[in-house]
Amino acid sequence: MVFFDLIIYKFKYTIEAVLILPRRLPMTKKSKNIVLPDEQIERLSSLAKFDGVAIAMEIKESFDRLLNERPDDEDFRKRVYESVQKGIAVLERLERGQEIIEVLAPILEATKPR
Repeated sequence: MVFFDLIIYKFKYTIEAVLILPRRLPMTKKSKNIVLPDEQIERLSSLAKFDGVAIAMEIKESFDRLLNERPDDEDFRKRVYESVQKGIAVLERLERGQEIIEVLAPILEATKPR
């Protein structure tokens, strides 16, 4: 499991999230700005309040949910598979492309829609 710290700074119209990923040496830092309308910030704040957690935890749980659910989404899997097939078409035109395709076979198999 990878742990990360999420620090939230709330401004009038934005939430700035500073992500520190992952906790390894040397530490990698990522910073992203998330711009949300006031209504979403208020709703997010309300959800966090009702859940009894900080806004940062509410956002982290949303990220976790998205990252766990997305691989099971058939439309997403179809888009990934189509992208992989385009990559294979490029590899097939390369001199040693077939060797690369053979090495990637387990990954390619895993991307097939169910």
